[in-house]
Amino acid sequence: MRILKIPSIKYLAISMAIILFLGAAKTPQKLPAFTADMILGNWMDENNEVLVNIYKINNKYFGKTLWIQNRSHPGQPLVKEEQHWIGMVVMKDFFWQNNEWSNGTIYQPRENQTYSAFITPVNQNTIKVTGFVWFRILSQSATFHRTTRKR
Repeated sequence: MRILKIPSIKYLAISMAIILFLGAAKTPQKLPAFTADMILGNWMDENNEVLVNIYKINNKYFGKTLWIQNRSHPGQPLVKEEQHWIGMVVMKDFFWQNNEWSNGTIYQPRENQTYSAFITPVNQNTIKVTGFVWFRILSQSATFHRTTRKR
């Protein structure tokens, strides 16, 4: 007959501490509390080429262009053929769910293309706009930063 050895209380306490520590290390960090309306306001893309004002109508979020950089002549107004882009609604029908604005579309006037899109908050002053065709994994993203710039 074999006698089982019961580990000492000290050994059990150390084992439990290690298990608890490893479990806590795997616990995901809690995200900051984002709210649906934190997206409201003016946003500039990471290349400082587009200024968009995001607003809300009936619990959906939209964005219109306030300013677009003239790529041919920076600092100059857009050429006549592109001036109609100012004031154009380029983001439509986003709604807040599961910590993102989803089920919307974005329009890129330079490409004359519309994409399905979702927007994820990075922090209170940064968002990531992701456009895709058919599937989210076939996507491209751009980062926008909150700005006080009006035009």
